[in-house]
Amino acid sequence: MKLLLLEWSAYTQRDVNEILGKNHVQFKSVSYCFKDKNKDDFFLHRFEKYLSHDQYDAVFTVNYFPLVAIACQNKGIPYISWSYDNPLNVPEIEKTLGLECNYVFLFDKIQVKQYRDKGFNNVHHLPLAVNTKRLKRISLSSYDWKKYKGDISFVGKLYPSAFLDLLNPLNEYMTGYLKAFVDAQFKVYGYYFLDELLTEPLMNKLNSQYEQQLGKGKFHISKEQFSYAAASFLTRQERVLLLGILSKYYQVNLYSREEHPALSKVNYRGSAKYLEEMPKIFMASKINLNITLKILQTGIPLR
Repeated sequence: MKLLLLEWSAYTQRDVNEILGKNHVQFKSVSYCFKDKNKDDFFLHRFEKYLSHDQYDAVFTVNYFPLVAIACQNKGIPYISWSYDNPLNVPEIEKTLGLECNYVFLFDKIQVKQYRDKGFNNVHHLPLAVNTKRLKRISLSSYDWKKYKGDISFVGKLYPSAFLDLLNPLNEYMTGYLKAFVDAQFKVYGYYFLDELLTEPLMNKLNSQYEQQLGKGKFHISKEQFSYAAASFLTRQERVLLLGILSKYYQVNLYSREEHPALSKVNYRGSAKYLEEMPKIFMASKINLNITLKILQTGIPLR
């Protein structure tokens, strides 16, 4: 088997390459940085040309890219994508998701079911994996123990969100209505019901108010985009709340680029490198927190 890999600095790329090599799977790699995931004529032309230079059994990427799907469809080559993002942060994804070339693997069963209910039978469930051999090779020096040891650690961003900005143009009734939804969701674990409340009539009213306040054609938001903004806002609240409470009683180390005024007792350690530092933090901490994005219901994230 021979694969063509499109690389984009994904966290898991090095592990994917290592495991493919150890399993004697032939592959070539190309890299590209998309400015627009849905429109890039230069990439589409070059990638299709690259596919013509050699014979590949399939193209593989970490996460899903619509333009790769279009190129593979045009060339009649299977496209395999395995995503560690939930939800998939791809605008208008459904325009290309159903292409015959696609084999899309997601780690959250709920998200898979949502796509399958819409007729996308080429979307499958596949849990995320780790390179256990690489992790077993990691050992802690006395310097590492001193640097990373702690009672409780959390590696992850606090999740900035545009949710409150999205409420600003709305009238008082709509703002209160949506805030009530979000407040209710904050109190519920294991079930993300906001998607069910964001009905088509409600989204139409929402976008109608944006049009009235911002001008016709100036701004339009999809249900998926609004839901993600709300989930990010909820996740931020939850992370700040939990870290704040725990820091009153225990030593809490936060590995994140952002600080928060409500977390004055938390030890800020800055960002952590995924491959080199994060495993050592996990090994040297008594407890590692996994405060997941609120919209994630069944999947176990890479952390």
